[in-house]
Amino acid sequence: MLFSKRILILIALLLPTTSYTATLYKWIDAEGNISYQDSPPPDEFRILEQRELADADVDERDQYNRRLAKTQPIDLFTTENCDVCELVRFNLNQLGIPFNEQTLFENKIAQQQLRERSGGLNAPSLFIANQLLTSYSLSSLKAAAITAGYRPKNAMTARTGENNSDKGI
Repeated sequence: MLFSKRILILIALLLPTTSYTATLYKWIDAEGNISYQDSPPPDEFRILEQRELADADVDERDQYNRRLAKTQPIDLFTTENCDVCELVRFNLNQLGIPFNEQTLFENKIAQQQLRERSGGLNAPSLFIANQLLTSYSLSSLKAAAITAGYRPKNAMTARTGENNSDKGI
């Protein structure tokens, strides 16, 4: 069970993230009309301009979240061989939320920071805008991120493609 869970997490992390990009072509047809299309013109026509277009909403959301992370940071304290730590990391990545991760193993500074913030050394420990979270389900992380002002993306499971909002621990 433990082995299969790790394999699923590894597979999901290795899958490429989906983002929408398209190429826009500007060209002149035989009658001198300028055309804009997402497919290249026939070979006999001259391309005036070719532009790669990305999903502007995704780019704007990522930029917004990165700016917010400077004032409302998300800090994840983890340790080695921790399945729950891997799940929290995976869920944050699924939501497209930037976070700072510190490993507690042999890291005295991170251990001291966590003791000061939480009073103990539990891993994982997740702080969103300086609030300690105790539930790590995808829906809980998404709600806490939204409350802190982040704009999470809709997360899907890599295995089934179903909405993952009620899964987690």
